[in-house]
Amino acid sequence: MIISTYKDECPFYAPTRWLRTVSGTPEFVHTIRLAMEESVDYVGVFDDEGTCKGIWCRETDVDYGEAECYDVMFVVNQYYVLERPSKSYDFRYALKKLAIK
Repeated sequence: MIISTYKDECPFYAPTRWLRTVSGTPEFVHTIRLAMEESVDYVGVFDDEGTCKGIWCRETDVDYGEAECYDVMFVVNQYYVLERPSKSYDFRYALKKLAIK
């Protein structure tokens, strides 16, 4: 299995991507957990031939408040939603960001 990640570091830095090949279930779970702890935007799982098996997309709940001199948005809760291969816009958009070839 191949794990591919994408994290948008905007507006000042280029996006971060990495690929890792895993060979067993413990290594697979550990790699997915590390990616989610890094708060990456997308985590894709591909088989050895490059076929996408699923993508976790990061979503957040936000709250608005006031900082010193302007209104800001605070992340209250962060979670991942598993997208299976489909023709939906969200899946195709994420797949473009995670392309391994």
